Amino acid sequence: MALPADEPLGAHDLEKGLRPSPASTFRTIAVNALILLLLFNSGGLVQWTQRLPSDVLTAWVAERAADWDRMMHVPPADVYEGLRKLLRVESR
Repeated sequence: MALPADEPLGAHDLEKGLRPSPASTFRTIAVNALILLLLFNSGGLVQWTQRLPSDVLTAWVAERAADWDRMMHVPPADVYEGLRKLLRVESR
């Protein structure tokens, strides 16, 4: 028996016929989320790492996230000048 078109679908209707995904899928999703935070929301990454449980490893990760956030706020012209000086390229 078909449901009328105006009735909302429930979770059971949406999940009908789906198989549970393997636990390894979580790793892929977590890595993708971290890459997106690194590229587009470094401040959010810092806040996220600060909310992790207190531990030596998480403190190290939080420090690296803060370093990354500071690097993301460097103007591209300063990066270019730094690379030019590092490589000792003469400007014409």
